Amino acid sequence: MRHLFYWFFVITAYPIYGTIFRTKLYYEDRSVQGRRIRKRTVVVSNHRKLFDYVAFLLATVPRFSHPLVAEVLYHRNRVLDFLLSAIGSIEVDRETHTTNALVKSIQALKKGQVLYVNAEGRLPLEGETDVNPFNPGFVVMALKTGAQVVPVFTNGMNFTRHRVRMMIGKPIDVQSLYDESLGLRENTVIIAETVRRKVVELGVLLEERTRR
Repeated sequence: MRHLFYWFFVITAYPIYGTIFRTKLYYEDRSVQGRRIRKRTVVVSNHRKLFDYVAFLLATVPRFSHPLVAEVLYHRNRVLDFLLSAIGSIEVDRETHTTNALVKSIQALKKGQVLYVNAEGRLPLEGETDVNPFNPGFVVMALKTGAQVVPVFTNGMNFTRHRVRMMIGKPIDVQSLYDESLGLRENTVIIAETVRRKVVELGVLLEERTRR
């Protein structure tokens, strides 16, 4: 059902959004990580605009990734709820901080699925340009499942006269970053910050590449 809907969405939406976004992908090292994302991966991106996930999804066809979506988009109307369900999104309740999203995410990764996470947890406020601190939940997901983390930076130029440009980084093995002398909570915070800094570096690299 979800994959059928995915292909229906790609076929119908690509002619529209592909023209609007005109997404161009760049790679830190294409020989290591290209457009095709392997299974059991957590894609971690900065968050600039509401349609960041759609731009990424259409740019990485045929890899189907499942987004983690904030509770604010749910329960508005039946059509939106159906669409979110059809693409296999996972609801994240930022107010109650329940573990439902974490449990579902771990289950999805164990099945070999790809998850897309905007780890900042919110859109930037007016005037904000820096990448905000990352919620460390994605680190727990990767540690519990052995999933790799693929960092991504997007310029977020959705629905503008400029092209959407994304830099895809090399996969990160979070297991190798785990410090046994520290507890789980400390490790997740430190590793999340390491990934955030990597995403920031990808943003600098993207700016350098686009100047050429």
